[in-house]
Amino acid sequence: MTTVLPHNLLQTNPCIRFSGLLCRPENVAQLRAHIVKLCLALSEDLCRKVVTNARVRLQEVVRQNGGHIEHVLH
Repeated sequence: MTTVLPHNLLQTNPCIRFSGLLCRPENVAQLRAHIVKLCLALSEDLCRKVVTNARVRLQEVVRQNGGHIEHVLH
């Protein structure tokens, strides 16, 4: 699967923040390499935490009938 980035991404936003790190890619190849590096650094534990967190939030959205869930976000 190929991900298509906007053709003008680097012109419209030359500073891109990934995972708390400021990335200033000079071209799309550098941006792609940085994204791949960050994805490879993700731990299985972090992925499980993200999925668990998403599940909690989605269950709360259902309980609130699609209403606001700000109290879950804190």
